[in-house]
Amino acid sequence: MTISGSDLDGATTVRIGGATMPITTDSSTSIQTTIPARATTGVINVETPGGATTTTRLETVLAVSSLSPTNAPYGTTVTLRGSGFNSSSTVSANGVPAAVLKQGTNTLQFAWPQAATSGPVSVTNTSAPVGTATSTGSFTRVSHVAPTITSFTPASDVTGASVTITGTRFFGASSVMFGTRSASFTVASATSITATVPNGAATGTLSVTTAAGTGTSATSFTPQLAVTQVSPEAGAAGARVVVTGTGFTSTSTVSFNGTPAAITARTLPSRLVVTVPAAAAGGPILVTNTAAPVGTVESAARFNPEICGTTGSAPPYAHVVVIPEENHSFTSIVGSSDAPYINTVAKQCGLAERYHSITHPSLPEYIAATSGLPFDQLTPFVSDCSPKPGCTSAADNIFHQAASWKSYVESMPSNCDITGAGTYAPRHNPAVYYTDLSNCAANDVPLGTTSSSPLLSDFHSDATAPSVSWVVPDLCDDMHGVTNTCPGGPARIQAGDSWLKQWLPLITSTPTYQAGDTAIFIVWDEGGGPDSVKGERCASSADPSCRVPAIVIAPSVPAGTRSITPFTHYSLLKTTENLLRLPELASAATATSMAAAFGL
Repeated sequence: MTISGSDLDGATTVRIGGATMPITTDSSTSIQTTIPARATTGVINVETPGGATTTTRLETVLAVSSLSPTNAPYGTTVTLRGSGFNSSSTVSANGVPAAVLKQGTNTLQFAWPQAATSGPVSVTNTSAPVGTATSTGSFTRVSHVAPTITSFTPASDVTGASVTITGTRFFGASSVMFGTRSASFTVASATSITATVPNGAATGTLSVTTAAGTGTSATSFTPQLAVTQVSPEAGAAGARVVVTGTGFTSTSTVSFNGTPAAITARTLPSRLVVTVPAAAAGGPILVTNTAAPVGTVESAARFNPEICGTTGSAPPYAHVVVIPEENHSFTSIVGSSDAPYINTVAKQCGLAERYHSITHPSLPEYIAATSGLPFDQLTPFVSDCSPKPGCTSAADNIFHQAASWKSYVESMPSNCDITGAGTYAPRHNPAVYYTDLSNCAANDVPLGTTSSSPLLSDFHSDATAPSVSWVVPDLCDDMHGVTNTCPGGPARIQAGDSWLKQWLPLITSTPTYQAGDTAIFIVWDEGGGPDSVKGERCASSADPSCRVPAIVIAPSVPAGTRSITPFTHYSLLKTTENLLRLPELASAATATSMAAAFGL
């Protein structure tokens, strides 16, 4: 974008609404800048060293820049990228209305309708930016018949090797499986796929799945060297671990994510018994052969070393991580067979048995836990409103206090997003409600994936890890659940348990956590059930919906610690401030710290 005017040289800031626009070049009469991804219709402000501010108005353009995939059967989820999408956006697939599955400002997902033939995609808005935009490229609908596998080669190889699968109707393939293990793959053509033998693959058939169905091979693939099971998947240094697989030899060596381990017994070719090394880091277990079958393979499962009780005294803590979960009372999580991983972590680390929420519903809990606002000042938030006039706060807060902070928010469409979309809910992302956070656009970011996340990048070094981090699951993974989108009933707990099993070991395996100065709190915002009453005073209530689980994870927390001291979300804030040596805000000042109870 070019902004024209006078006295523009030396411009320091260009903004549209709350979004900062990067300045590429400037002169006395013009500024070159880029429209940010989260820009919406609004006034552009230009600030210069002279203090002068000029304004103009930008109307967000409605455009469709790309669609993916470009060929697949009907029923396939198609992702549109562009600009100007909003809650009024409707989609037409070559003239046939299509159901919108997920909508953000710059991305939109829909399912290709059965009645639609191949052709372009149009998006129509009835609110600004009003109009219709059509893709330049087209979607090619392919036959809605399940794929077939006629052959694959080679029939046997090591983990990590490439396998060429031959068959029919492979366009739009969503998964390739080696038995029960998912493989990475590339669709070369409608008749050919190149797949990589996945970790943990055992002898079994191959399958290819598209929106039209699944095709399975008539014969089995046999891995030459593979790790298929690790038992147990967690333990302390010196513990005994059994590694099961195929292709093990007398030359096999074992390491825990690169740290060599002693082998105490071999039952060739399928079983190795090893001892967890003292310096083991979380990650896969690797087996290396120097004689045929030569190679290195790793387990699909991650081995998790003890993460608590690894130091005898509390260090000066430099980082606090909060992971909020949703809407489940203490007794629905602790001891539940639907949450095996969470209960394992609670036994390995610390569990607060009398931790209470502040009130109901969600939003006032998050505001209390981050600002310490007293109960009677939480009223504006009891409607679970999205950020807007009357539903924001100028109160000081932990994000403003901390030397550095970041929120990593799953499924958030764009940085510091204040509009709910899909499985993202602003009410579970407290930073977007505080008006004093000028750096929200930079620090409140999408979580990403387990293979590519700013969280894991930041925690690669103590120097880049924030002092305060909130890691926020989306509505499917925080146990909240959304009708027709996320699992319901007990599956909500199972989904949250599975999400934590994926993410927590990644966090505790980072160099930042391994440095020994990070504390992690997993806390449920409020309980659920018929006793839950909006605006209820929960701090001292016997109502089961007010008592929630809180798990404390840190190197100095003695394994198996359980505390019956009463705590609340104000205690979480106080403890965070105490660990980071910050002043105590509002109601945190009179709350009970969790530090002494958990050896922090």
